[in-house]
Amino acid sequence: ALGAIAAIEDQDLVGKAQRIGEIMLPRLAEMQAKYPIIGDIRGRGAMIAVELVKPGTLEPATEQIAAVVKHCHSEGVLVLTAGTYGNVLRFLPPLTMPEALLDEALTILDKAFASVACAGRSPGRRSVALPRAHVGSPHSSSGVATCRHWYGVCRRRGAHTGVLKQGWGERGR
Repeated sequence: ALGAIAAIEDQDLVGKAQRIGEIMLPRLAEMQAKYPIIGDIRGRGAMIAVELVKPGTLEPATEQIAAVVKHCHSEGVLVLTAGTYGNVLRFLPPLTMPEALLDEALTILDKAFASVACAGRSPGRRSVALPRAHVGSPHSSSGVATCRHWYGVCRRRGAHTGVLKQGWGERGR
C-alpha cells in the first residue's frame, strides 16, 4: 500500500488526472454544443461520463449509443457504456496517457457523434444537414453539403453515415 501511495506521489497521478479532465471537459462541451444527442456531461478529473438522449427529450438514446460505441471501436478507441438504460459513455483514460493520444481519441469520438447525427439521412448525392460545427465550411455556405464531400457511404445498405475522413473536398466522391 505504501508503494502504491509513493507511486501516486512520485508520478503526480493526481495532477495528471486533473489535466485529463481539463482537456476532456471543454472538448466534450464543444461536442455537446454541436450534437443535441449529448444530454449531460459529468465527472471529475479523468473519470467522466457523457449521457446520450434523444434530441429534445430526456429519453435514453440506446440505439444511438450503440452506433457511437461501434464507430469508436472500429477506429481503435475503446469506450464503455454504463447507466440504468445503457445510454451513458463512461471514460477513465489511463493517467499516463500522452495528451496527443487523448486528443486523437476525442477527435474519433467527435467523428462518431457526427456519424450518428447524420445517420438515417438520404443516401447518395442528395443534400444532408450538417452538424452545427460544419456550417460555414468551404463547401457549405448554407449549412448543407452534398454527400459527395463525405466518406462513409455504406455500399451494403446505401445508408449515409456522414463520417468525414480527410477533410472537405478531399477524395470524397
